[in-house]
Amino acid sequence: MKKIILIAVILSLTFTTGCWDMKEINERIFPYSVGLDIVDKKDFKKGRYEITFTYPNINALGKQAIQEDIVYLASIRGNNMFEGASNVSDRLQKPMFLRDLKVVVIPESLARDKNLIKEIIDGLSRDYIVNKVINFVVVKTTAKDFMQTVSKSKKQTEIEGLLYGLLRNEQGSTKFINSTLNSFVKDMYSCGATLVPVARREGEDIIVDSNAVFKDYELIGYLNQEDNRNIGLLTNKTKDLSINTEYEGADLALRTPRPRLKKQLIKSEKNLKIRYSIELRGQMEEYILGRGDQLDNKEKVNDMEKTLEKDLKKSIEKTIEKLQKDLNTDTIGVAEHLYKFNPKIWEEIEDDFDDIFPHIDIDLDINITIRRRGLTK
Repeated sequence: MKKIILIAVILSLTFTTGCWDMKEINERIFPYSVGLDIVDKKDFKKGRYEITFTYPNINALGKQAIQEDIVYLASIRGNNMFEGASNVSDRLQKPMFLRDLKVVVIPESLARDKNLIKEIIDGLSRDYIVNKVINFVVVKTTAKDFMQTVSKSKKQTEIEGLLYGLLRNEQGSTKFINSTLNSFVKDMYSCGATLVPVARREGEDIIVDSNAVFKDYELIGYLNQEDNRNIGLLTNKTKDLSINTEYEGADLALRTPRPRLKKQLIKSEKNLKIRYSIELRGQMEEYILGRGDQLDNKEKVNDMEKTLEKDLKKSIEKTIEKLQKDLNTDTIGVAEHLYKFNPKIWEEIEDDFDDIFPHIDIDLDINITIRRRGLTK
C-alpha cells in the first residue's frame, strides 16, 4: 500500500507546472528611490508629475563589474508614481517593481499642497506591494535635481546607501527625526501633525540635519537641530544624547544613553497642565584637564548637574514655545497622551484642540545625574 501511494505521489509531480507566472529577480528592476515634481498646469496632458526613479546597475556591482555607472536614473511623466513605474517600464529592458522602494523624495513645492500629499499617502497606503516603512525626505530643490546630483557623484555608491541609512537613523542622530509611511499616517491620525527629515547636498555628501513640519498633510515650517533633539526627548525617540554647556569658562560635555521620560496630566481649574519628567544619567565626556579636585567634590558635581539641567530646560522651553505659539503644532505627543490615558478629557477638548494646544501649560522636570567621570579625574 505504501509503495502504491509513493508511486502515485511521484507520478503526480510530473504533472505539476509550478508558478507559471513567476518572474525571477534578475527579470525585474527594483528602484532605490522615487521623486515627484509638479509640472506646469498647462502641460498636464502628459501627467501632473515628472517622476524620477533611481535604480541599481547590476552590471556595475561586484568584483567583476563590467560597467562603471552604478546607479541609473530614469525620468517620466505620469499622474502618480505607479503610473510612472508602468510608463518607464515601456522604455526599459525590464519591468519596474516597487516592492523594495526605500525612499520617497518630496520637493518643497509639492509638500505645500496638502491635497496632493494626501493622494500620495493614500496611494502608498492602499498598495499591497510597497513597503509600509518606506522613508520620506523633503528637499528644497526639485526632486529630479537632487537625485541627479546623487547619481552623478563620485561617491554615489556610498551616497545612495547613505541616504537610506541616514533616514533610517541607525546611528541615533538627534539632528533629525525619521519619518516612514506608517509613522506619517499614525501621527496624522493621532495629533494631525508630523515631522519629515530635510536632505540637502553639500559637496559630495548628503546632509540630513533638520525637519519639515507637516500639519494636516501640509508643510508649514521647519525645525533646526536643537528643536529636533528636544522633541526627540519629549517623545522618547532619543536613544543616545550628548549635552554641552559652559561651566566656569570650560566646555562641559555629558553623554547620556537611554533617557527616561514620564508624562503626567495635572488638571487645573483654568487650564490643562502636563508635566514632562526627564531623567538623564550619563558620563562626563569633556571638562578640563587638571581640575580633578573639583570632580571629587560632591557639591561641585551637583552644581554641574544643576547647570546642565538649567540650560537644557531653557532650550526645551524655547522649542515648546515655537511649537505652541509660532506653529500651533503638537509634535510632542500631548494629544496622543490624552487620547490614551485621559479619554474623557480628550473627548471634551478634541474638537477644539487646535485652539487649546497653544495655552496648555507644559511643565518640565529635568533631573541630570553625572554617574561617571571617565578615566581622568
